[in-house]
Order: sequence, then C-alpha cells, then structure tokens
Amino acid sequence: MAMFHSLPSIHVKHQKNTAELESVVMPVPAEVTISMSQHIGAPCKPVVKVGDTVKVGQLIGNSDAAVSAPVHSSVSGTVKAIGPVYSARGTQSEAVVITTDGLQTVDETLAPPAIGGELEDVLAAARACGLIGLGGAGFPTGVKLAALHSGTIDTLVINGAECEPYLTCDYRIMLEKTDLLLAGAELVLRHMHGGRAVIGIENNKPKAIEKLKAASPYYSKNVIPASAYGLDKDATTVAVGAVIIARNDVKDDDIYNVVSGIFDSVDTLAHDKKNELSLD
Repeated sequence: MAMFHSLPSIHVKHQKNTAELESVVMPVPAEVTISMSQHIGAPCKPVVKVGDTVKVGQLIGNSDAAVSAPVHSSVSGTVKAIGPVYSARGTQSEAVVITTDGLQTVDETLAPPAIGGELEDVLAAARACGLIGLGGAGFPTGVKLAALHSGTIDTLVINGAECEPYLTCDYRIMLEKTDLLLAGAELVLRHMHGGRAVIGIENNKPKAIEKLKAASPYYSKNVIPASAYGLDKDATTVAVGAVIIARNDVKDDDIYNVVSGIFDSVDTLAHDKKNELSLD
C-alpha cells in the first residue's frame, strides 16, 4: 500500500465528448446481474429466489441495517440465479441474475412515495426508494439526510462539478432534469430552518448555470472566493436567495415589523452577504 502513496498525482485532460448529447434510454439486455451491495453500507439479502418472476421496480434485496438501502429490479423477467460476484473494489457480494422478458412490465405496487410535512417522511421515502449518492461510496441518502435532525446544518451543497475526465451525467441532469433538481433542493430546505442551498457548477458549464437561473427566480449566480473552503481559485456557483415566507394567518403588521427590523439592522449583521439585501 505504501507504494501507491508514493506515486505522484496527475491531471488528466478532460474529454467531455458526450456533454452535448441528450440522454437516451438504453435497450434492455438479455440478462442483468444486480449486486446486493450497491453502496458503502451493509449489503442487502435477496428477497427473491430462483424461478421467481420479477417486474420493474420490484424489491429484490433488503437489509435491516441502519446504514443500507434496498435494491430494486430494473427489468422484468425471471430470476435465473443467485450467487457471488466481484465488485470493482475486488470484494465479493451476492447478486441476483435475471433473464429479461423484454416487456419491462412495471410492478403493480410501484408508486411515488407519500411525503408529508415531517422530516421522518422524507427519510422514510429516501430509504424505501433505495436512494444513494453517485460518489464512490454511494452513501445512502436517507442516512445522510438524517443529520438534519441536529438542527445545526444551514447550507445544502449540491455538487454539480465533474472532476472525472469523461463524466458528463451531472451536466446532462442539470440541463434535462432541472425541475426535479430544484424540487429536491426545495424539499430538503423545508427541513433546514433558515438554511440555504448552493449548487456548485464549474465555469465551463455556462448552459447549466443559465438553465438553473431561468428555472427559478430564487436562484442566482454566485462566486465563492478562493479564500473560502481551501479553494485555490474563485468558484462560480448557483445559490438560492434568502426569502421570508409567512403563513396566511400572520398579521401584515407583524410581517412588516420583521422585515423592517432586518433592514434597519443591516449594518449590524455579520454575514458577508448583508450588502446584497434588497426589497426586490
């Protein structure tokens, strides 16, 4: 292992050849092998057996461990085998092999999760859907969002940067799934009282920046200075503006007093964005 620590790092030239290609739905293969270890948490155990008929979205692996996420079938067909496979890390895990039928029949129980007004609703939905991060660890999203219970998190950072030389999927998501991206951010912000969201986008993605700005008037271009977060240069991002939202039963005079108090005290605010406060 010490040998790898001594190797010098390199900067690989970006080859973003697919950046301007729209996403397409791939044809269904004749057979799929779905690992029960899709993340850094505890691997799942198969809940189907050889010979079972499965449908798209059907639960095929689950775990009771706190740090885990269920696995669902991406195809319809018949379970051909269940056995060990090697992961990219060289470790072994169980996998479900499915012979597809080409019909892509959707499971009858598949439906959007019901999300109420409580944080627990969001965590349960994230867990049930099997959401995990796209990073190397594939950290379960429900576990990560559980940190909101602390009440100390004030910033949601959405990483739209693509450091890998060939990766363009984040860019395409920002262009093609803009509404879903913003809706997800707004869902999390409901449980971050007084919080804000920052979407980190590299300067070489102006289309994504403009698309996000156009999709919501609450988002704007922002520059994080090189002195922050150990950056070696200024970073252009998309930030969400701070807004005051009041219930219908709050009196107009009370709302006026709160807003007036903020603007009358601008000079005493510690945040470096105080000069950007505007009645607009």
